[in-house]
Amino acid sequence: MDTFFTPERFRVLLFALSFAGVFVGAALHDRLAKRKAPEGLTDFQAFLFGTGFVYALLTLGLTVVFLVDYYTGTTLQGFLSTPDPNDLLTKVFSVSKANEGQKALLPTNFAILTIVAGAFLGGVALLVWRKISAKRRGVTGNGLLEGYAFPKKTFFGYFADEVKTLRSQVYLPEYLLWWVLRGSLVYFLIRSIKENDSALVLIFSANLGSTFAIPLARLLFFPKLFFGNISYRVQSLLDVFIFFGNFLGHGLRFNGNVTDYDKLLHFVSGGLVVFVGCALINGTRRGKQVPKLSKTLASFGFSCLVALLWEIFEFLSDTFLSDSSNQNWWYERDPERVFFKIFGMGNPVPEEHAVLDTGIDVLFAVVGSVICAAILYGALTLIERRKAKKAAAREEREEEPETETVNA
Repeated sequence: MDTFFTPERFRVLLFALSFAGVFVGAALHDRLAKRKAPEGLTDFQAFLFGTGFVYALLTLGLTVVFLVDYYTGTTLQGFLSTPDPNDLLTKVFSVSKANEGQKALLPTNFAILTIVAGAFLGGVALLVWRKISAKRRGVTGNGLLEGYAFPKKTFFGYFADEVKTLRSQVYLPEYLLWWVLRGSLVYFLIRSIKENDSALVLIFSANLGSTFAIPLARLLFFPKLFFGNISYRVQSLLDVFIFFGNFLGHGLRFNGNVTDYDKLLHFVSGGLVVFVGCALINGTRRGKQVPKLSKTLASFGFSCLVALLWEIFEFLSDTFLSDSSNQNWWYERDPERVFFKIFGMGNPVPEEHAVLDTGIDVLFAVVGSVICAAILYGALTLIERRKAKKAAAREEREEEPETETVNA
């Protein structure tokens, strides 16, 4: 039995589950969407929601496996396995000579890579399948681009409209803070270059680019097709995360000087990204027509994706940068840390130290996401009720004159 379930075969199974799960998730979300809108999800929404379903489900699965190992002393995460130099992923990422502490993390990292790759390719296959199905039903046109208009204005006219939209959605002091943050990150980037810290140079560069994410998403042609209605205010949400994570965490070195700051950051960011995901959904065509349950679940899935991508980023940094240890391979059990105060000391396994940091990061992100997903669902429910009350009041006002005429 142990021989059959080799790491390679397990990853093939994980890839297949991720690939097929996209179709299951998209079908479930489409059924929910049709309760409110007969046309169901758009092709692009089916891609987002189907992949989000997989990211959410398997991230929860990774968290459960981590907790099982933590409390029982088992090795389901595979942290005792030795990297096989003939393994495809080992060859691709050149990790056969990885640091001894990092080797225990490889099964977890490879599982995360497999999940993301399988879900993404499953999403692409879903788009192709929906296209073929639509053609068989006699539906013509491009399902991805249907309903979108190509810009007819010149670039400068388009740019002028975007500036007006920006001014209407973002307050001037808020916009100035964007540039204060960008200037600060440039300063920290230059400092990291002088200190020859390649890991921080990469981190500050990535975060600096992220401060332009929403303006670029609206200005570039392709994203304009799919996220044309996303608010510039979402950039402020992203900047809050960048401020706490990069400015305070790495720039002012809170990560090394403030106990459990990194875990607090994962908790807060996991919840914050749920609201970003909701804004992305609203920015898609017919996004505001998506039922609140489906929108909440998809937003949670988006948060799980971000958590997985962050761990992939840390893995790649540690793999290709000699001075990088973002995944903290030697993370020890410390009864004074918040995780161990809440969850106890578990069943200590010395070899498990390398996976503790990654497992706890994902766990805190999931907890934050679940809490904020519940808040989001409640907020969407209140918004729906307020709209229903306003609509009812409007109908009553419109019926009053007719009643008075009849009485007269």
